[in-house]
Amino acid sequence: ATEDPAAGALSRAQNLESLLSLAVQTERYEEAARLRDELASLGVDTELAVLQANNQFYRSFSDADLQAMDELWAPEGVVTCTHPGHAPLNGREDIMASWQSILGAGAGISIRATAVQCSVQGSLGFVTCVEQVDPGDGKTSAVNIFAQQPDGSWRMAVHHAGPVLM
Repeated sequence: ATEDPAAGALSRAQNLESLLSLAVQTERYEEAARLRDELASLGVDTELAVLQANNQFYRSFSDADLQAMDELWAPEGVVTCTHPGHAPLNGREDIMASWQSILGAGAGISIRATAVQCSVQGSLGFVTCVEQVDPGDGKTSAVNIFAQQPDGSWRMAVHHAGPVLM
C-alpha cells in the first residue's frame, strides 16, 4: 500500500510494525526480514531528522534569526523554555518574546552543540548536549525535546539550559 508522505514517520513506523508482525505470524520470513530492515532504517532517519531540527535551533540562535527560531518551535500544545539562570517560560507567546529579546541583543554570539546525544521514543525526540558559547568560555548543559508534527516535521517543545559548574 502506498502511504501519504504527509502522514509522518510515526504512522509509517506503526504501519511497518503491523506488517512485520503479520509477516512473522504468517511465516513469510523473507518479507519480515525486509520489513525489519526498513523499520531499522526509518529509526535512523527519524533520529537524523531530530538532530537536524536541533542543529537548526543552534543555527537560528547563532544567526540571530528570529523568524527561523519562530518556525522551529511547536505551533501549538505545551511548550516550555528555561534559559540559564531564569525561571521557566510556559507558552509560545512568552517564549518567543524572550527569543526576540535575546536575539535582538545577541549579535556576535556563537553557540554550538557538543557532546550531542539523541534518542527518539514515539513522537518525541530527546537531545542532550553541552552548549559552547563564544565569545568566552561559557558552557551550558541543555535538554531539547522535539515533538513530531502531523506533517512529519520535528518542532521544539522544550528547551532547558543551565550552567555547567564542574
